[in-house]
Amino acid sequence: MKIMVKQLSNYRIVILVVLCVPLFFLNIREDQAWGDDFAQYIHQAINLVEGKPQFETGYIYNENYPMLGPKAYTIGFPLLLTPIIAVFGNDMLMLNYLMTTFLALTLIMMSIWLFNFSRWQPAVLLSLICIYNPWMIYFKSEINSEIPFAFFIMLFLFIYNSKSFTIGKILLLGLIGGLITSIRPIGAVIVVAYALEGVVNYYFRHEKGKRVFLTKSVYVPIIGITSFFLLNYFIFPVSSGVQAGNQMRTSLFSFEFEQLTKNLGIYLELLQRVFQVSNQSPWWFLSILLSSFFVTFCCLGFMEAVRSRMSALEIFVLLYMLVLFFYTYSSAGFRFLMPLAPLMFYYFAVGFKLIKSNLSSSRFVFPVAVLAIILVFKHDWPKFGKVENTIQLGPYQADVRAFFEVVKKEVPNDANILFKKPRALALYTGKTSFSNNPYCGQDEFENDLIERNIQYLILSTDIPNPPLDEYLFKDSSAVTLIHEVGAMKLYKLKK
Repeated sequence: MKIMVKQLSNYRIVILVVLCVPLFFLNIREDQAWGDDFAQYIHQAINLVEGKPQFETGYIYNENYPMLGPKAYTIGFPLLLTPIIAVFGNDMLMLNYLMTTFLALTLIMMSIWLFNFSRWQPAVLLSLICIYNPWMIYFKSEINSEIPFAFFIMLFLFIYNSKSFTIGKILLLGLIGGLITSIRPIGAVIVVAYALEGVVNYYFRHEKGKRVFLTKSVYVPIIGITSFFLLNYFIFPVSSGVQAGNQMRTSLFSFEFEQLTKNLGIYLELLQRVFQVSNQSPWWFLSILLSSFFVTFCCLGFMEAVRSRMSALEIFVLLYMLVLFFYTYSSAGFRFLMPLAPLMFYYFAVGFKLIKSNLSSSRFVFPVAVLAIILVFKHDWPKFGKVENTIQLGPYQADVRAFFEVVKKEVPNDANILFKKPRALALYTGKTSFSNNPYCGQDEFENDLIERNIQYLILSTDIPNPPLDEYLFKDSSAVTLIHEVGAMKLYKLKK
C-alpha cells in the first residue's frame, strides 16, 4: 500500500464541510426503536454525569442470555455521550445530532485519508457514496457506538500514515488506540495489527528503523493498553468484580468450522446489500448489478493488497473479520460491518484500478457508475422526511410512555421486573429489571423467576417473548393483571 501524505488546501476543507451539511437535515429523529443497547449507553453516560458507578443501572445481567449485553459496556461511547447528557439531559434530538456530527466527521476523515492514495475527486466521490448510502442515513438515527468507532479508526489510520513519529504523535496514537478499544473492545485488533506489522518489517523483511519498530510494536500498544485499563477499571470502573469476567463477551464465541462458514455466508450477503434497495424501486435490477460489482472489486482489491505487500491495514481487516466469523451473535445486520465501510470502498478502488487499464473507455466508467448509484439511492432518499416524523415502535410511543409512568407509581423500588427490554425499562422507570433468554424452555424460565426473585412481569404484544407467553397461558392463576395500556401489560406474581 503506497502512501503519499498530501497537504489539504483550505478550500478543499471548506468543500468537505459543505458536503456534510445535508446530513444534519436527513433522518433527524426524536425517538428510538425497541432495541435497548442505546438505553444502556445513555444510562452509563447519566451515571458519569451523576458520579455513580457504571454498573449501577438497574439491569440484572443474565448469564444464560449474554448476547443481550454485559452489565456495563466499556466506557468509550458513554464518555462521548456525556457532554450532551450533562448539558441537555436525555434529549434524543441532541443525541441524534451528535451521531450525525460523528458521521460527518467520518466523511471528512475518509475523504482526507483516501486522498493519500488517489486523486481528490475519486476520494470525495467514494466518501459521499459511502456516507450518503440510505443504510447509513437510516442507521445514524440510532444511538449506537459503531459510527464514532468508525471515525476514530479513520483518525488512527490517518495519523499513522505519517512516516515521522514524534513523541506527541506516539502518545496521541496510543490514546486513540485506547479510546477505540474502550468504544468497542474489538478495536484492540487495530493496535495489534500495527504491532504485528512492526515485528514483521523489522525481523522478517529486515527493514531498517528501530525507532519505527519500537513505535509500532512497543510504545503505541503499551500506551493504548494502559489508557484502556486506566479508563475502564480505575477512573471509570465499568464492572463489578463478578461482571469483569464477562466484559469481553468470551462466552459468545464458538471456534467451530460450522460457525466460521455460517458467518462467512452471512457477512458476504450483508456486503451485497450495500447498494440494494427495495424491489419496489424501478432501479432494483441496477442495485443488484452494483452490489455484485462492489463485492467483486472489494474482494479483488483486498487480495491484490495482500499479494503486493500485506500491511497493517490488511492485518487489521483480517483480524476484525476473524473475530466476527467466530462470534455467535450475527443477527445485527450491517452494524458490525459498518466500521469497515470506508475501508471496503478503498479496496473497491484498488480492485477497480486493476482492470481500469484494460478498459478502452475507462474515463466514462466512473461517471456512469456514479449516475447508476444516484438512480438507485434516489428511491430511498425522499423517504427520510416522512420516516423521521413517525414515532417508531419503542419506548417513545405515547402508550408506552404512559405505561412506564404506571410502572413508576405501582411497582416498589426494591422489586425486580421481568421484561424483554430490561435496559430500556431501567432507564425510563428507574426500576430493577431482568430479561429471560427468549429461546429458553419453561424449566429455565421458571427457575429464573425464583433465582432472580422476580415479582412483576411485563408483556408486550409488540415484542415476542415465547417463554413468557407460554408461562401465562399455562398458569394464568399464578399472576394478577395490574394494568394494561395499549400493547403493554403489567402482571404481579402471586407468591
